Amino acid sequence: MEKIPPNIQMLYIDFLKKNEIPSDKIPSYLKWLRYYLDYCTKYNHLKSDPESLNAFIIKLREKNQTEQQINQTRQSIWLFFTLVEIYKNKDSQSPPLTESDFKPAVENSGNKIAASKNQSWQKEFHILKNEIQLRQYSPRTLKTYTHWVRKFQA
Repeated sequence: MEKIPPNIQMLYIDFLKKNEIPSDKIPSYLKWLRYYLDYCTKYNHLKSDPESLNAFIIKLREKNQTEQQINQTRQSIWLFFTLVEIYKNKDSQSPPLTESDFKPAVENSGNKIAASKNQSWQKEFHILKNEIQLRQYSPRTLKTYTHWVRKFQA
């Protein structure tokens, strides 16, 4: 499953917070967005096209997802579409979001690396924390992984 590109993920999390989505729900919203983006890649849908949401909802129903999960999915994806529209309509100083913004990380010798080599460690720790929460791992796992990343950093 492909990951949400870090720049999109950070924009989306900020947007969720601005729309008063409770912090404990944000990992679920990220999960549904990730599933949706993966679905679009797998079935050749445009990721910013609202028509692809209907096909995704049908797929979720086929997989026996509950109405509550489907409603949460619908809300999370509509918030994503709203975010994309905001960035499409921004002034020329801010580049709009395009399909190329949703490409996964670049591969190098079998290892995935970020497209930008100058990412700060702060950003990496933020991404690690979000990924751990998204996968619903224990807080102790986050503590351990953070410890090892700090050792690697040093």
